[in-house]
Amino acid sequence: YQDAVTERLFEAAKTAGQAKEAMSILWIICRYLSWQSYECTKTAADLCDLTRTDKAQMARSLNLLEEIGAIRRVKRGRNKIITVTPEGAFRGNINTHGQAVERYRLDVIEGGKSDNEK
Repeated sequence: YQDAVTERLFEAAKTAGQAKEAMSILWIICRYLSWQSYECTKTAADLCDLTRTDKAQMARSLNLLEEIGAIRRVKRGRNKIITVTPEGAFRGNINTHGQAVERYRLDVIEGGKSDNEK
């Protein structure tokens, strides 16, 4: 996951500095993942405070991370929830990775809840 994201960032970013900044923000996003979840507990504004990044630069970094498929932002009410792809968030038994991917598809991509969580 990290190698693939790093490679994609350097290919997609306009400068090496942009790629490195996006990597550091992804590191913070992963640091604040909810327990056994792919959702970050911090908002973009929180990430600005944590990383001492202005809003415009944060928006560019999050757009870049979303463009390469490292994260996805999902609107919930007035907030956008930042989620990491299952490959970035999964910390369990490799034999249950397929279930995590399916839960991600249902929760994030389709916007609903999986049968196990209803």
